[in-house]
Amino acid sequence: MGAYRDLVWHNGQTGGSHGFIGLDQARHAVVVLSNSVSFIDDIGVDMLDARVELAAVEEREELTLAPEVLGGYVGVYQLAPTGTVTVTWTERGLVAEATGFGVAPIYAASETESL
Repeated sequence: MGAYRDLVWHNGQTGGSHGFIGLDQARHAVVVLSNSVSFIDDIGVDMLDARVELAAVEEREELTLAPEVLGGYVGVYQLAPTGTVTVTWTERGLVAEATGFGVAPIYAASETESL
């Protein structure tokens, strides 16, 4: 749980989802839920305190990599003794599926980084 000015809040992220709950001293509350791992905390804080500036969103251009580059990432990656991430090539590009979670697309930021 965190405190920002006169706010009390908590957030969490798992399995491709993100949640935020906040409360101000006047007992106004806000809940923000997202079906992505995008950072949403600033949206919740801004809803409770308009003096807070929203974070700037970095615009990115779509990056297209050669199939042979993307194909090099296909495989099963061990995260923990019982957890893996399986990267698969589909007609829409690479997707990842972690143990116990759904499938999520992978977007390249460069030949060595994902978004």
